[in-house]
Amino acid sequence: MLAQLGKTAEHPTNNFPEESFLAVSQMLQQEIEVQPLSSAIHALGHLDNRAGIPLIVSHQQHLDSEVRFALACALGSFANDPEAIQTLMILTSDVDDDVRDWAVFGLGTLSDADSPEIRNAIFARLNDPDENVREEAIVGLAKRKDQRVLPALIAALNQPGLHGPGVTMLTIEAADALLELENERTDWSGADYIAALKERFSI
Repeated sequence: MLAQLGKTAEHPTNNFPEESFLAVSQMLQQEIEVQPLSSAIHALGHLDNRAGIPLIVSHQQHLDSEVRFALACALGSFANDPEAIQTLMILTSDVDDDVRDWAVFGLGTLSDADSPEIRNAIFARLNDPDENVREEAIVGLAKRKDQRVLPALIAALNQPGLHGPGVTMLTIEAADALLELENERTDWSGADYIAALKERFSI
């Protein structure tokens, strides 16, 4: 609540950003209980103050997944910061599904940064046991036009029905990004997207 004081759709900033940051950052450096610690990390993400990044990433090896989840979420607010990117890359290999999901989302979708290291971290999640993580990885690679995503993307699109009951909006988003389509083709099935991808990339 402290981090979001005064925030509305029309007024997206905190009414007391400096005071709120000071209070939350002090709490973060003293707190050891999981729930308030996680809340403080989430709060620093909402406050959008880059000075909070070192405080956030210092908890990247916390034993509790709830804290690491808060970390992955908060760093999404700083997804183009080099220190945040390094930590998100580490978190993409976390043992917790939700932590990996948000780390891949932050690194792959929220961040505009691109490098072989970033792509490889995302690529490593294409075979993740969690479906959400796999889909976020597909989007992240497609956004960067990394053609290594094509087999996984085509497999995800290869579902029956219009788009397919198993074809999610994330899969369509990835296909649109790789094909550089500005607007979703609402009348296309998964097969139509597959045909367009095969034509575009000569496969």
